[in-house]
Amino acid sequence: MQATLAADSPTLAHLDLQLTEALAARQWYMTLFTDAPWPLLVTNQWGHIDEANQAAVAFFNIHPLWLVRKPLVVFVPLRERSGFRMYLQYLGSGQCLPEWKGHLQPRGCPPLPVTLAARVVPLPHAFRPSLVWRVRETPC
Repeated sequence: MQATLAADSPTLAHLDLQLTEALAARQWYMTLFTDAPWPLLVTNQWGHIDEANQAAVAFFNIHPLWLVRKPLVVFVPLRERSGFRMYLQYLGSGQCLPEWKGHLQPRGCPPLPVTLAARVVPLPHAFRPSLVWRVRETPC
């Protein structure tokens, strides 16, 4: 038994090192996400917001607790919602699409012209992939 534990020690040390490196990488990416100067969102395939960075919270002019779980489409003006829903449907089916150009309306503000870039990101812990969105204000 002692010989088996001794033989496994390098393996355990290696696994411990891999775990430490993975946790450090995760923290680095989370810092990039939360501290990014542009609005970033993570949604499910139906466009319900799972995560938002501080720039997104400021852009949408809403408390972070009220932003999470809210459908992104509620920030799209009514006249553009059907087009946005079609874009979202194609993204949810795994198709890679160009950016969506339209308007988003932050809470209590007029609609702003934006370009949304979205990427499908398969996550190992999730049954379905997530969508990562970058919001960029565009000139009129």
